[in-house]
Amino acid sequence: MADKAQVPEYEIFRTPEPVRIEGRLDDPAWEKAPVIDLLENSEGKAPRYPTQARMLYDDRCLYVGFHCVDPDIWGTLHRHDDPIYEEEVVEIFLDPLGSLCAYYELEVSPLNTGFDALILNDAVITGAAGRGGKFQGFSGWNPSDFRHAVYLEGKLNAHDGRSRFWEAVLAVPFDEMFLGRNVPPKPGDIWHGNLYRIDSEGGRLEESAFSPTFREDFHVPARFGKFIFR
Repeated sequence: MADKAQVPEYEIFRTPEPVRIEGRLDDPAWEKAPVIDLLENSEGKAPRYPTQARMLYDDRCLYVGFHCVDPDIWGTLHRHDDPIYEEEVVEIFLDPLGSLCAYYELEVSPLNTGFDALILNDAVITGAAGRGGKFQGFSGWNPSDFRHAVYLEGKLNAHDGRSRFWEAVLAVPFDEMFLGRNVPPKPGDIWHGNLYRIDSEGGRLEESAFSPTFREDFHVPARFGKFIFR
């Protein structure tokens, strides 16, 4: 069960070689990355369908990998920046400056459709519980070298409950993270952010997070965890 009084921390280790962006987490580089077990977002308990994540970095990119247990893998949206957050998806929120007011949102669906946006959220300034009154998302921010790939152990859109899991590997280029003090980050730097997954099966929605927000919303920057670069 997650602690509502604290936010989690995760150490991101450097990889000497770039991670393969092929959708699988079988690259030996991932062995250096501690596993994150995402928790159900609204209560902080173990989710029905587990999700594990790992993170690594080098001078060029932040690498994030997700392993999502899922008996019913589906998706319908194919165009970049389609609202894939309305379907099944994994998400990364990154706040390199730690302001909790401006952060990046990057997502990938089982169809390998990508979404990216720059978010402005005045929640911590105004004392709002989640999104502030001036909340805005700018999907016109499109990092040119944001790469991602997925792998499915099962059949997409079969809806027969026989699939096993899907995996996603994302590479986020540091030169697009212009809100950070150091680009690329230096050892000891701390970024704030969160990792999420949305699963939907037969009208049943399950949302999971690295740092649960305890609300029906991922945009709660006060609940961002800490990513520590090593």
